Amino acid sequence: MLVRSIIFKAIFYSFTAAYVFLLSVTLLWPNYRGVYWGITSWTSVVVWLLKHIIGTSVEIRGAQHLPASGPYIVAPKHESTLDAFLAIKHVPHATALAKKEIFYFPILGFLLLKLNVIPVNRQKGTAHKKLPSVGDLVMKTARPILVFPEGTRVPMGKKLKLKPGAFFLQEELKIPVFTVATNAGYFWPSDKLVMKKGKIIWEIQPAMPTGLDKDSFMAELEKRMIGRSNELKEEAKVAEDKTAA
Repeated sequence: MLVRSIIFKAIFYSFTAAYVFLLSVTLLWPNYRGVYWGITSWTSVVVWLLKHIIGTSVEIRGAQHLPASGPYIVAPKHESTLDAFLAIKHVPHATALAKKEIFYFPILGFLLLKLNVIPVNRQKGTAHKKLPSVGDLVMKTARPILVFPEGTRVPMGKKLKLKPGAFFLQEELKIPVFTVATNAGYFWPSDKLVMKKGKIIWEIQPAMPTGLDKDSFMAELEKRMIGRSNELKEEAKVAEDKTAA
């Protein structure tokens, strides 16, 4: 798989850079929809490349749990480069909170701003100060919002304290929160060169219970997002061992 991984990543990163440049024309659109169409189209290409170069398919589960329209919050597990692509494609017309560092990339930063993605400073603990303006945007546009509670990609085997942004937003706006579990990091790890053949699962779960206090909310979030992701990875490992036997 080493050679296939090198080929895939060489194509992915080089073509992604070129595609971002081409997407700059969508900055002329009067709204975010041109950028959204471009990113979702590229996601379909990436999924195709995964299947035909690495031999890894992608299965989306639980899409029926999402409302037909916003506003609502989606809190995905973040452990692979693929996560953000799948989130934008399968949470229709979503905006997001994202670490400010990615806005420093040429063109990409402007595209994200066009998409109404909101930069936050993870290091200084000031992200909560943006929540009133975030809430205004979500309610005004009636769009869903992606909030990654880990704040960054977390390699398998590592754990970060989850950030409470999703809790504060749902408490302020009284809108539902949907968690997402995934085993993407098992097949496309963020800290390793070699990828794996198999099936990536991106599982959208039913809405979180309402009326929880902060501690109960964060515990439930961790169980659904991290606990279920660990179960999916164990299932993938068992399937891999059976194939190898």
